[in-house]
Amino acid sequence: MNQTCILVLSCDCYDDLWDIFYHCFKKYWPNCTFPIYLATETKSYDKIPTLCVNEPVWTTRIKKTLELLDTKYVIILLDDFFIRSQVNEERIQYCIDHFGENTVMFNFELEYSPNIKTDLTGFNLRPPMAPYLHSCQPGIWKRTELINELKIPQNPWQWELMRFSTTKKYYINATRNPIIDIGNYHQNKFSIVRGKWAREVIPFLEKEGINVDYSKRGFFEE
Repeated sequence: MNQTCILVLSCDCYDDLWDIFYHCFKKYWPNCTFPIYLATETKSYDKIPTLCVNEPVWTTRIKKTLELLDTKYVIILLDDFFIRSQVNEERIQYCIDHFGENTVMFNFELEYSPNIKTDLTGFNLRPPMAPYLHSCQPGIWKRTELINELKIPQNPWQWELMRFSTTKKYYINATRNPIIDIGNYHQNKFSIVRGKWAREVIPFLEKEGINVDYSKRGFFEE
């Protein structure tokens, strides 16, 4: 049994992003040894094995998809997380080696809000009731724990905004160096915002030589 896999969360209507994601993934994580899967509703993709669950409720769909896997840990990425520099595989392995019995996840996102200092190198502990204990940002989860935390029918925004008391451990990247660099996510600047392109992604895609017809989605305007 593989100990760890990667699950890319997507949906059928975002299939125009899959080639861009794959281009960046292969370029900046060329030696990845973890199996990778794409989660969507009905469509297939010839470059990444696809796990299809045609379920309208987001948490239920992701929960059922995770139940199709058999790994102990799962790295969660989103389809518009276009990797922009070499992935830090050593720090990912460090997380795998330091999962305790009570650990739920290591969030690769750059640290925000007050957190609790720990003895782990480069990671602090999120306090109970902290915002975004549930995070869709790049990170590695204990798969069974993530399944347990997807039981309430919710969309991804509702799920992330939940605040709850817990004795379990949610760690976050306490350095200023990204583990999986997807751009300015610590400044809330993403590739796609509310289904439309964010203009900040244009220079990166041009640098990568990726041609995009931006008119199909249009641009998000503040």
